[in-house]
Amino acid sequence: MLSTGHAAQSHLDIRRVSLPYLKALNEHTRETIHLLVRQGLSAVYVEKLESPQLPNTISRIGISVALHCTAVGKVLLAYLPPEDLARVLHQIEPRSRTAHTISNTEELERHLKHVRRCGYSLDLEENEPHIRCVAAPIWDAFGNVNASLSVSGPVKRMSMTRMRELAPVIQEAGVRISRELGYEGPVDPAMDQKIRGSDAGQRSSEKAASDGRFNNGSKMMWQRRKTEAEPATRSS
Repeated sequence: MLSTGHAAQSHLDIRRVSLPYLKALNEHTRETIHLLVRQGLSAVYVEKLESPQLPNTISRIGISVALHCTAVGKVLLAYLPPEDLARVLHQIEPRSRTAHTISNTEELERHLKHVRRCGYSLDLEENEPHIRCVAAPIWDAFGNVNASLSVSGPVKRMSMTRMRELAPVIQEAGVRISRELGYEGPVDPAMDQKIRGSDAGQRSSEKAASDGRFNNGSKMMWQRRKTEAEPATRSS
């Protein structure tokens, strides 16, 4: 188990590496973006970028949320080693937060297997009424998933069709962050190929821009900011 000091430093590293990607997602989706880390039997918000649109979510940095009824929490559960998952599920009580919460342990286990197969998780008003969320895992250098990122928004903007369209975008952000954190393990081969292809395309575009063939303002969504990321505005 990590000491408190090591855990705090790890959280800072994840936030620092993730922030440019969170900002890109925020600009691309115009929805609220969250970064959470697992802390015992709950997950804690370590970053939040607000949507420029209303209504917004009630989440706050530093607040903990349940694992069983949030998209980020279900990702964190789904990627636990089997023995750890069995222990955690024995310890938590999947209480209903809304009429949509999965409050049966056996049903939750089946759902987590589906999350693991898909590589992302959905929160369909399971934690907060009228709010939906899509989340994906972030691996650390040792191959553990102790962090997750998500896109959240109101039901009226987060149809099932849009959520399925957003899922691979969020997954790609999670993989890119994981690679920067030092994770070299397997992910979806198609996702790895897509990342390698887009990175190669970005290098070609940058060379073309330097040759005057493209507008200098053209850049890929995931192009890293050259300046140090500024601290995100925290909600009160």
